[in-house]
Amino acid sequence: MMRLEWFFDRINPVVLRESRQLVRSRFAVGVMMLFLAIMVVVSGLYVVSMNQHASRSFTHGQELFQILSAVMSLAMILFVPAHTALPLLLQRNTSGMDLLLISTIRPRAIIWGKMAAAFWMTILLLSVSMPFMLFTVLLRGIGLFEVLASMATTVAFVMVATAGFLVLVNLPFSRVMLWLMSVGYIMQLFIFPTVLSSILLLGRRGGVPTEYYITMASLVAISLPILTSLAIALVSPAVSNRALGPRVTITVCWLVSGIVCLILKNDASEAWLVLSMIGASIAMLVSASEPSVPSQRVRRSIPRNPLLRLPAFPFFSGPLSGWTWCLLIGFVTFLACHSTASSIYSINFFTEFVPFMLYFLAYSLMAAFLRRVTFIRRFCPESMTWLLGGFLIALGCILPFIANFIIDPTSGPDLLWELGNPFAVWDDPEEHQVFATLLCLLLVLLNGRWLVGQLRSFRPPQAVQDAEGAE
Repeated sequence: MMRLEWFFDRINPVVLRESRQLVRSRFAVGVMMLFLAIMVVVSGLYVVSMNQHASRSFTHGQELFQILSAVMSLAMILFVPAHTALPLLLQRNTSGMDLLLISTIRPRAIIWGKMAAAFWMTILLLSVSMPFMLFTVLLRGIGLFEVLASMATTVAFVMVATAGFLVLVNLPFSRVMLWLMSVGYIMQLFIFPTVLSSILLLGRRGGVPTEYYITMASLVAISLPILTSLAIALVSPAVSNRALGPRVTITVCWLVSGIVCLILKNDASEAWLVLSMIGASIAMLVSASEPSVPSQRVRRSIPRNPLLRLPAFPFFSGPLSGWTWCLLIGFVTFLACHSTASSIYSINFFTEFVPFMLYFLAYSLMAAFLRRVTFIRRFCPESMTWLLGGFLIALGCILPFIANFIIDPTSGPDLLWELGNPFAVWDDPEEHQVFATLLCLLLVLLNGRWLVGQLRSFRPPQAVQDAEGAE
């Protein structure tokens, strides 16, 4: 009996609550019954409409499976992410956030409980549709392995979509904006049933190579833990070290995928470099929105040993910590791909991404500087610095072309007017690299005192007090 009580005490309470609501919810039961009725009607109508030569045809099973898989994936994509994430959006009010901060349930348990409940909900819908899916095998035209692979793909995509929805509903926007973004997100998910049916049709005709399925499985295996860690970070209190979980997860996924891609070489290494550089560049804008002064809770977790403090610095919340982590990711990625490049074309391709990343760093530094020293700080909080950085990037891309058109409408775009545009570095990467480096150095000098202050504040509480007393 004691072991049974110990087991029940260890169960995630969020999983129990979500499962209880699923069982007791009339809406959930009604959706499942409606889903079952649709599967019965679709299968029955298709069988009735089969002609007298159906025994000689080998395509009826494939056609019926494409219809049923579209219905199944559409029902799962509509129901599971919305049923999992929208209640969290409804709880985003003052009292709900206060209860979340004082709750003994950890943010990790909240998100993993939501994901576990979504998984069991998906399996429940999958079990309802399983007899109809297996029935298509008897009609010939499709094999059992293809049926199981398609259902596994649907489950994986639903879990990734649920994790992405949990990230979306926890973004620091107003409730109206989040509702609009949620509607747009759900509408984007409608594309998956069409894509899945096309893949099944092409795969049956031999048009989809095996590498495509390997790539899709790799993207799911990487995106699911990253999105889950981001959701956990967004649910965590603002005074905690939110950056630790996502950066550790992304670093591990980046390292494992990089080793695999470098072993495969050729296109795989190029894809790894592109995704790593673009991801690190976007992370620079996000890092600019992190608190520049660590809280007492974060300082208590800083290692007291200076030798351990240095490698731990990139994994703590803060603009300088985030930029350091992004630069390390970009430098190691470029160095690994450059050293294993098999042609001059590959070396030039890798080199072109260096000014692209430096431009994002420069605009992140510029956004942080303008928010601190100008009137922008009155209506742009620190958590929205990334939005200011994105606006500056848009200005850097558009204004030079407008100025060039006003000065000389008959001439085409010149290199002078393309400097500062991160998306034009492929025309002349060497000049862009020099300009981006000089721009970064200038902005580092302008933000020098602020950056040094972040370095000095990265100490345990007692060390900070001793340093302030020495001054």
